[in-house]
Amino acid sequence: MRRIAAARGRAAAALLAAGLLLAACTRSSTSSGSAPSASAGSAAPAAGRPIVSAQPNPLCDYPAPSTAAPPSPAALPGYVQRIAGQVEQVRDLKFVHPVAPEPVTQEQLNESLRSQVEQQLPKDLVDGEGQAWMTIGVIPRGTDLRAALLDYYGSQILGYYDTNTQRLVFVGSSTPNAYQQFVLSHELTHALDDQRLRFGPLADDLQQTCQDERSSAFTALIEGDAVSNSVRWAQRFLTQDQLGQLNQEATEGSPPPATIPSFVLSLQSFPYTAGLSFVRALEQRGGESAVDAAFRSPPLSTEQILHPSRYPSDRPIPVVVPDLSSHLGPQWRLIDQAQPGEDWLRLMLALHLPETQAESAAAGWGGAEYRAWSDGTHSAVLMKTVWDTAPDAGQFAAAVRSWLPQAGTMGEVETLDGTVSVLFASDAPTLQRLEAVTGAD
Repeated sequence: MRRIAAARGRAAAALLAAGLLLAACTRSSTSSGSAPSASAGSAAPAAGRPIVSAQPNPLCDYPAPSTAAPPSPAALPGYVQRIAGQVEQVRDLKFVHPVAPEPVTQEQLNESLRSQVEQQLPKDLVDGEGQAWMTIGVIPRGTDLRAALLDYYGSQILGYYDTNTQRLVFVGSSTPNAYQQFVLSHELTHALDDQRLRFGPLADDLQQTCQDERSSAFTALIEGDAVSNSVRWAQRFLTQDQLGQLNQEATEGSPPPATIPSFVLSLQSFPYTAGLSFVRALEQRGGESAVDAAFRSPPLSTEQILHPSRYPSDRPIPVVVPDLSSHLGPQWRLIDQAQPGEDWLRLMLALHLPETQAESAAAGWGGAEYRAWSDGTHSAVLMKTVWDTAPDAGQFAAAVRSWLPQAGTMGEVETLDGTVSVLFASDAPTLQRLEAVTGAD
């Protein structure tokens, strides 16, 4: 899922209701070795431009990030200075310069963020993705994916930090309650990480080049660190009464609009939940220095996020799906291209299979790509996946074969030498056409 990099969701606060305030104050992975943390007097080197995926996405057309002068940090309110200093203590880093948070009402934030997201989500790109997802069967037919994303960002976000403008906006007031302070500590962690470790350019670059899997993994690191730091901040600086109020308000948030498919909600929650586990494992490895090192050498896949022991050695295998537009027919055109990672496939399978089966079937992921085409009426998708072992490939293929009829999806599964190709189509004749073009029996 392509994300607006600066947006931060209610999922972070809701984690508190799951008992995280009673959990150990560490962050996500295992192994040894760590890099020195950034000192208070020098910023970390910026991450370089990422290596693009096996084949660039010819449809990728995100508008350039907006830039503007950051708001003046003059005369910061006392509570902002206090929480910023506390966040520095917990994260063991120092701000390079003060940040001026902007407290707003929930309605003001919803309106502002929805407007920004609407400008930053290219309609053709998201519409093509939505059509591909409906053909695969991960969202219901008739879903307007762009409208669903706008509904999400216009209702489920509590605050955001924009790396380009350095704006930090959160739901709050001049006398914020415990919940609002918690959200502020989360966003201040983003600002602190960005100042010291400069994650903004790389996060933007991954999105601008549509490197979905790497972007998802990096977002999980960014959010996991902010969730862990804000939880530890709450444990350290809030009273028991405030913790109780925080947990209560975290569980009383309004439910997401019914227009947002469950698959989309699960993808949006992934960076907070799995990212937290990943960051906590990193801290067990080497403390905050290991987290800092991960920002400089980010995880490359959601597989590494879900299995921290595989970071950084288990690198994804490049997968290339050819453009079959001309072979399908003169009216056919490419409408979507993406790299579904282990998390994406796990969530897909979990829509109609037991969660344990979905996790097991996706766990041997080595790499994947899909391309989708349409003639304006019909649609077809070819997904190619590679696996760590032949048994892993067989397990995934068997799971997809069980999944297809339950999802009501027209599809075919082909396996060869540890590779599993899945053909999806909007109808039987289109599936036959795709089979003929790919040489599938």
